[in-house]
Amino acid sequence: MKLLGTPFVFLFRRKRLTRSFILLVICGAFVVAVRHGMWLELKLSIDGESYTLSTDYWKKFAVASPAVQKKSLELSGANALIWNNFCQTSVQVLCYHPLFPKAPDVKTVVNSLEVSRNEGHYAQRIFGFLHPPETGYYKFALASDDVSELWLSPSECPENAVLICSLSKRTTRNNFQHLPSQVSNEIQLLKGHKYFIETVHLQLGGNDFVRVAWSLPGMKRNKFETIPANSLSLFINNSATDNNYNSVPDSPACKSRPSHVHSLETNTKSRPTYLFHDAVANVLPYCAYEPSYLTIKEAPVGPKRNYYFLHGRGFIPIKSYPAVEYKTVVDDYPRLANHSLDMKIAKEAAKKYVDALYQHHAGKFKVVELVNVERKVDRQLGSRFLLEFLINVTEKNQLAMLSESVFLPKGSKDLCYPKGFQWNRNAKVVLIITLKNQGRWMVHFLNNLEEIYSATKDDKVSLVIFNFNSSDINLEQELAIRKLPPTKVVSHEAEYYSRTKSFNRAVEQVQDPKTIVFTLDLHLDLPSTIFDDIRKTSLLRTREEIEMQHLKGRLLRTTKEYIADQRVGSTGNNLTTEEQQGLRSLRANKDIVVYQTDKSGRFAVHTLDNYRVACRPHVENDLTVTEELHDRAQTEANAHSVLWVRILNAGEGVGGKARIKSNMLVSDCNLPPLYAVRKDHKNADDPSIGPPVRPVCGAVSAYNRKVSHLMSFILAEVWREEKSVCLNTEEMLAVVKKFCPRRKTNRGRPPTITGSAVDENRTKRYQPWLPPVEQQDEITTRKMFMEAMKVVLLFIMKNHLYTLDNQIKLMTEGGPIGLELTGVLAQFFMVWWDRQMVGLRVYKRYRDDIDVVMNASAAGIRFEEGSFTQNENFAQIEQNLKPDKRCMLLFQSIGNSIHPSITLEVDYPSRYGDGTLPILDLKVWIEKRREEKTCDDGQDRDMLVVLHEFY
Repeated sequence: MKLLGTPFVFLFRRKRLTRSFILLVICGAFVVAVRHGMWLELKLSIDGESYTLSTDYWKKFAVASPAVQKKSLELSGANALIWNNFCQTSVQVLCYHPLFPKAPDVKTVVNSLEVSRNEGHYAQRIFGFLHPPETGYYKFALASDDVSELWLSPSECPENAVLICSLSKRTTRNNFQHLPSQVSNEIQLLKGHKYFIETVHLQLGGNDFVRVAWSLPGMKRNKFETIPANSLSLFINNSATDNNYNSVPDSPACKSRPSHVHSLETNTKSRPTYLFHDAVANVLPYCAYEPSYLTIKEAPVGPKRNYYFLHGRGFIPIKSYPAVEYKTVVDDYPRLANHSLDMKIAKEAAKKYVDALYQHHAGKFKVVELVNVERKVDRQLGSRFLLEFLINVTEKNQLAMLSESVFLPKGSKDLCYPKGFQWNRNAKVVLIITLKNQGRWMVHFLNNLEEIYSATKDDKVSLVIFNFNSSDINLEQELAIRKLPPTKVVSHEAEYYSRTKSFNRAVEQVQDPKTIVFTLDLHLDLPSTIFDDIRKTSLLRTREEIEMQHLKGRLLRTTKEYIADQRVGSTGNNLTTEEQQGLRSLRANKDIVVYQTDKSGRFAVHTLDNYRVACRPHVENDLTVTEELHDRAQTEANAHSVLWVRILNAGEGVGGKARIKSNMLVSDCNLPPLYAVRKDHKNADDPSIGPPVRPVCGAVSAYNRKVSHLMSFILAEVWREEKSVCLNTEEMLAVVKKFCPRRKTNRGRPPTITGSAVDENRTKRYQPWLPPVEQQDEITTRKMFMEAMKVVLLFIMKNHLYTLDNQIKLMTEGGPIGLELTGVLAQFFMVWWDRQMVGLRVYKRYRDDIDVVMNASAAGIRFEEGSFTQNENFAQIEQNLKPDKRCMLLFQSIGNSIHPSITLEVDYPSRYGDGTLPILDLKVWIEKRREEKTCDDGQDRDMLVVLHEFY
């Protein structure tokens, strides 16, 4: 008995009613068994992979997902999406393409699943709903030139589709036996249901075609016919979705394969936040650096040309470690690839920085991983590195990224921070996109940007789109359905697209001059680190800052002219009217700071940022505190004042004790501001920052000013009678001249030069000073007095507060800036210092400056714990140091050991280009001379000569 006839025809044959009834009962039981998943199971083997489809698998998709759009059967045929000029050789590679599977070149409809386009290289998706004409078991077959796959879903849902046929090499139209994977196993389909079906086809040249056929229930299983249009319906209406790329379903062919991501690197890996530069600002010294390769401002003489090669004059490569590798990309042009940095060079630079980091912040940070090293070589000056580490902040047990620009000067082994090259972690970034009928690439970019913005939550980023009358995208709709950074769209209608006009109009939307403007192409894959990568490579120089550089140069030139010929009087103006107006404008906008110079009393002009950098060495280690500490300190200062009024019996016998006590108390004191004056007699290590500054604090308004004045009054008498104190230039000259009033120089100096000559072996020893001791009870009183003095002095010196940048700061190093007591104590300690010094040729003090001529110390000598030691290791290191520098560094270590409130700074001739040291109004230097017949025996001998001249 055959089961291929129509059941209803077979049923009404008279003589077979009973048998037919039994047959129907059996068939009904079979269908019931299948629908209840009792025993039917299909096993498919395709390309070496097995797929098992039990009746349970199909049963769970009997009800269509509500998310799937319902389509009418009148829209017969299937959707076809075509990507032209494709060279992918497999479906797996196809899935990597950024426009696959939703953004084709062409959308169309096919009437059957046998398609030929007479084209050479393309890829296509053909998908829709399959409508079985009857219930039963079907087999499917696939033939194509070249690669193809057939996917079928047990329901309307594309995401549930499975691979049932595949073909990895070309065959002919009617050859379904070329590979076993071309034909599926039997699959039961139900009439009245629809099933999502898709074929993916890659044409690599030749006679193109793809054919999807089936064998219906009742047909011989080796016979197949092409699936007709009346068994197909569209998944989407192409005409209604021309500008809506998100209506296209994802391809099941890519769901189980590595598909396109918006960076070939792992962009889902969330990086820790970046550590701010201030946290490691003291790790390295700062150095001036202006790239030498930026000095050519005009094109080279000769025929016009473009620079394509990487090592010409027009390009300086940046080498990186570790090398960037894309394992899925075949690079046929390695000379155009990223430049790899030698591992040894990278790790050597990284080690130097890490050693300095651990030295200055022992136990605070721990380097976990060296993430990235970039190097840019300046052939004239040295190498600039970008060093990036993953570190652990020990106190918080939290990971952070450390990213710092450092410079290795040519011929040096020590790193430094190049001034002006530290990147701003909070800089605003505006992405600029221009658009003209590139809708599908715009969707690709927006998807990419949404992923990055979702991962980084960077609120300093925005987007400007210049839409040049694009007709292939509903831009407002695409923006509305995504979570993107703040976006501004500028629309422009014109017949012809102008890239220059588009970018210019888009950039005009950016108002903040300190915002980084980043123009980019749509045909890119951006990594999740793109925002910070932009900041790292962008050094912000606003138009005002560039103008300030020109203004600073003019100020420098006019100042030199003034010094040279005195043509400009003290009341003259070195600036043009236009420059004066510019200064007023900039000052009104608070972009610059105009402040006094230290010696000449004129003025200096700098940007606010540079002013802060100049002040930083004096305040970088001070603590930020609250007003509560200021209030407590004010109360304690009043207690000390009352105590010392009693100790001194102030006002006793004249009835003024209450009045004096009242006058010594303070209340509601303002915090003194800290500001700076430029040391115009010092050299500038960095021209963009200028010479060092002297910090000045308005301590006359400080809470501790009254008790400070009282202590100063007591201590001042100790040093006023000292002979080593110098009050002016004339007294300094007298010290120098008394040794040799007729000495001249052979260095081409003006004839006003005088000098002093002393024997190299001559030394003058100062006897230690001890106060006289009298009665025993007086000694006890003196000890009590000194202990009380120590308490109040420590309180004043350790609790000095000031304001800077609207913050309250507590000084932690050195003496309180601007406080009267600081100068008095410095002089007091200098009295002791004066009497301890030995082996000095010239010794004279002017205020807080000590000017000495002394014998050079040997290399390797160290002053530790109050005594001198010789260290051979240091001796080797110091062999290349100038003698005056080596000697002054030793001198500095001795001075800094006197008291915690004293910080000694040293200066010496070799720091200056002309080899002279500025002292008051003088330039001073030392020369060795061969003097004739200066010994008792009439022989010649070497003499050291201290020479000077006026500025």
